[in-house]
Amino acid sequence: RGNQILPNRRVMARLDTMDVFDTTILLSDHYRPIQNAEVVDFARQLTKNDKSVTIETLGALGQGETVWLLMNLGGFQVKKDEMQKYLLFTNNHSGKQCFRGLSTAVRVVCQNTLSLAMGSGKDSGFAIRHKGNLADNLAEAQKIMGIALEEYEKFSEAATAMANKQIKGKDVDIVLNILYPNPEHKADGTPVDATNAINERAKVKELFEKGAGNDDSSVKGTVWALLNGVTDYKKKKKNTG
Repeated sequence: RGNQILPNRRVMARLDTMDVFDTTILLSDHYRPIQNAEVVDFARQLTKNDKSVTIETLGALGQGETVWLLMNLGGFQVKKDEMQKYLLFTNNHSGKQCFRGLSTAVRVVCQNTLSLAMGSGKDSGFAIRHKGNLADNLAEAQKIMGIALEEYEKFSEAATAMANKQIKGKDVDIVLNILYPNPEHKADGTPVDATNAINERAKVKELFEKGAGNDDSSVKGTVWALLNGVTDYKKKKKNTG
């Protein structure tokens, strides 16, 4: 801090410019950087025994302190909807975060999509601390990839079943009332304004009936269309704050 020398403490810097990523984070002598080339080699090892798995994109954010690599695990189709499955690796050079690996349906291309993928998969995957050799954790990555492929296979079967199942109007209303219920009465029995809940149900129902792709005859009026309507509404609501 300032000109103070702290024994057995280091900071992370780029080798090409010697710019320090974060001067507030002091690392112990046990900290071992995971280089970008190691991340790529790690991913390539996973593709050796399965040619359908490919490295799709690789990117860096900020001053290069955050690096991500996206592997394409293949896709599947539900009627006319094409779904992709990915395995995402992220590495942080500043010392703030571990090396992470997780499955996701989000195609990462920027900070926003990276945040979305990390947020949706925060409780899944694996984390490797910056100690030892990254290659020693290859078996764990292969295990996660295998689990991801199994999960996507199950989802593919469930999605196909939903796309082949018609749902009646009254059942749509039952589902929407469960997802977006009217608020409960106050303690004194006074009713609470239910306008927001009513509007939410109406918006989802409109997306169920007329949302992108949901008016196609192959999925119109199905449970899959209802799921898409709910998902589309959540995305629109999040984007509008």
